[in-house]
Amino acid sequence: MRILVLGGGWFLGRAVVSGALERGWEVTTFTRGLSGVPVPGAVAVHGDRERLDDLARLAGHGPWDAVIDTSASELSPHVVRLGARTLEPVVGRYVYVSTIAVYEGWPTEPLNTCSPAWAALTSNRPDTAQSPDSTSGINPDYGRRKAATEHAVTETLGLARTSLLRPGVILGPGEYVGRLPWWLRRAERGGLILAPGDPARRFQAVDVRDVATFALDQVVPVDH
Repeated sequence: MRILVLGGGWFLGRAVVSGALERGWEVTTFTRGLSGVPVPGAVAVHGDRERLDDLARLAGHGPWDAVIDTSASELSPHVVRLGARTLEPVVGRYVYVSTIAVYEGWPTEPLNTCSPAWAALTSNRPDTAQSPDSTSGINPDYGRRKAATEHAVTETLGLARTSLLRPGVILGPGEYVGRLPWWLRRAERGGLILAPGDPARRFQAVDVRDVATFALDQVVPVDH
């Protein structure tokens, strides 16, 4: 298999690249080269996803059996669509890492794959993700924007060539937010710990290596 990873220098992207190399696949990564550390064994291409000339240069390195997009969390639907249209002729499948926030009930309700998702925002303005709710800290438009980025991919490549992944909280090696390390270090110190929320409320996280494995499994055709 020959795959392209959008991202690949840190956390989930790095886990995807490492997992693909362990399978013996050929891997190309596309990053700005400003953060993270390249994974030895992968071909690193540097550029900006918001620049059409950089995307066109990247497409020249193809074709690939699939692209796994791990770096679109802060991008607008317009930018995601631009990349999907540029790569469509040179990729077989598009595995898009989205978010559980596309479901209307997130983060207050139990969710499954049948839960209703937000309708995509019709606006591609870059400021649609800049106004979190002042009381909860949750951006009311984030899920809608991510739904719009999903739509940008599926309308370009079609549902048959697209896999949408909607993970919740991802933890594990390379986690950069600091949630799990903070709690582990605090627990190590011992004593009483002030914890927020309802102790009876379930919280389900996923290991970054499991997400990477699942993403890579979507690349392999069913008859394999």
